[in-house]
Amino acid sequence: MINRKPGMRRSLSTSSRDEIIRWFKEEQTLRVCLQQGESRVAPWFHGIITREEAEDLLKSGSAGRFLVRVSERIFGYVLSYRT
Repeated sequence: MINRKPGMRRSLSTSSRDEIIRWFKEEQTLRVCLQQGESRVAPWFHGIITREEAEDLLKSGSAGRFLVRVSERIFGYVLSYRT
């Protein structure tokens, strides 16, 4: 759990998409989203795709469907889901 001081807000990242892609390839590729007990990537992990691409992938699915992708704005991940 992250404890923040009252009134503190997360600022927008000034990182470029290229910097984020480099971060993912250099630091995260070997440890991210592997299928438990296997050496292959989990089917719900979609890597470096845009928000729009994630929405397109999810719009034809049923409620509860989800995917995880690399964020376009911060060094981290995004959970996209269909309600």
